[in-house]
Order: sequence, then C-alpha cells, then structure tokens
Amino acid sequence: MKIEFANDLQVYIAQLLWAAESMEKVEEIRSTYGKEAEVAYSMILAETLDSIDDTSLADTLLTDIFNK
Repeated sequence: MKIEFANDLQVYIAQLLWAAESMEKVEEIRSTYGKEAEVAYSMILAETLDSIDDTSLADTLLTDIFNK
C-alpha cells in the first residue's frame, strides 16, 4: 500500500508525525492541524497496519488504539 495524500498540507503533517519523538508530540500535531492531521494520521496508521503480516500483532495494536 502506498499512501497518496490529497494535498501538500497532509504531506507536511505526515512528515511532522513521522518525525515526532513521542505520542505527546503526535497529539500536539493532531490538535494543532485538526481534520487534516486526523486524515494524515489515519492514512499512516492504515498503511502501517496493512504492512503487518502477523494478524495477532495487528489485533493487539488495534485493541490498544481503540481502547484509549
């Protein structure tokens, strides 16, 4: 799966998210950029989960995400 963002802002936000060194920083970026950040974050998450072959690992990750 290759991520294709809709605009340059989403690309920029994705770069910020990838460079973030903590979940606190990720949450700050998501809060600052709103909907565009949510889209970029969701696309990165989907691509990451798509690349996992071990379904039990993916299940654990999804459970952790949705139980926050």
